[in-house]
Amino acid sequence: MKKFLVSILIIFPIIAFSQNIKKQPIPNEAFDYVNNINKYWHKEEHDTAIAYASKLIELYPPFLVNKIHYQLAEDIENKEIGASDFLVKIYNTKNKKINKIIKPIYLWNMMRVTQSEDSILVFFDDLNEELKMNALTVSKPELYMLNAFNELDKKKIENSEYKKNISLFIIKIIEEKLIEEESINDRNSIKNRAYLRSILSYTYFYLSKIISDPYLLKMASFYSLDKLDQQNNVTYISTLRFLTGKSDISGFRMNYIDYLIQNNQKEEALKFLSILTLGEPINSNINKLKSLFEEIYPSSSFKNYWYTAFSSSAEKLPEFNIKTLNGIDTNSSDFNNKWTLVDFWGTWCNPCVSELPEIEKFYIESKKKYDGKLNVITISYESKNIKVFLESNNYSFPVFEIDENNLNKLKVRSFPTKILISPNRNYITFPSGFGINWIEYIDNYTMLK
Repeated sequence: MKKFLVSILIIFPIIAFSQNIKKQPIPNEAFDYVNNINKYWHKEEHDTAIAYASKLIELYPPFLVNKIHYQLAEDIENKEIGASDFLVKIYNTKNKKINKIIKPIYLWNMMRVTQSEDSILVFFDDLNEELKMNALTVSKPELYMLNAFNELDKKKIENSEYKKNISLFIIKIIEEKLIEEESINDRNSIKNRAYLRSILSYTYFYLSKIISDPYLLKMASFYSLDKLDQQNNVTYISTLRFLTGKSDISGFRMNYIDYLIQNNQKEEALKFLSILTLGEPINSNINKLKSLFEEIYPSSSFKNYWYTAFSSSAEKLPEFNIKTLNGIDTNSSDFNNKWTLVDFWGTWCNPCVSELPEIEKFYIESKKKYDGKLNVITISYESKNIKVFLESNNYSFPVFEIDENNLNKLKVRSFPTKILISPNRNYITFPSGFGINWIEYIDNYTMLK
């Protein structure tokens, strides 16, 4: 039977709190080591932090990889005290295993702190060599090369032809990698896919600033967050945040949509704006989509168009079985013809438990708010003493239990997860991670308000 583990990967400034189904064998000491690295580099006790990094690279390298690329990179970008000095010092210890991971970030950092244009270009050339030799490895030279472009721009160092050729190289190797991994669908491959697509979308966008060609903007839009990436949207958004300074789930779709509208290609713009809004149904996107639709089709119903778009984008609800807390079997076919919000959770999942008071409040208020047209249920997986837990917290929302086989039918890979089922039995999974206003999503998907 599968067990669960809190995912503590720090992805730039965002923390991935989702608890993932697949357990990884992580030594207990690794947690202490990674926390001490963070503690001591922020206290500028670099020798101690380096000592823990040297232990961690031997014990559990993935934690050091994430610590370096994500939190340290973010701290350097934000000019946190001690971050750049720590990187330089750990690189100069010449630990071969560590330097294999940190050389690209080190070269990017040296471009940041160096004033001489000649020296900056030397570091840039060295980073390009790393990219050629070690692209798409744990050292992530493609990520730091793209941020190196930003450094050249900030320092007003013109090198467009060089950047164009490097961008084309990055595009080539990533598109080849995506084709190679197209059929893989496990949790790690989905995470890697989200990273590759975020790099690819940004590279196309950056290249569009060098070469004036709408095809490049279109491709930047194409590789922006899609439904599969939403299962690991923290990885996608965090990568783009590092490169652009913005946390935007829409990626570069809006740039292409604005181009289409400005060039009077409004029906094409409507298609792309619909895709964007179905993935991120926030008020601003809905309002822009409605306005564009009514401009093109003034006598048609936007609500009918939206429901059709939802059905086309959503997946057909599979047959799955759940049980009441008294052990009575229930089938998904028993759901009546209403919109239904389903929250998947477990008592072992701290983020799930923290969110339950909000679920309870929403359940109570939803009856009046949606005039009885929205069902709210929750489905628990592998919870212990669940009746006692619910009674002790005075929760009144409906709870069912599900086994692993039926959970997999719905492609639930992390907790908490929410899905929204339409009256015609299509469903959409809300993006993973936190920072999503799921109530706003429900309001706009259903348009019941």
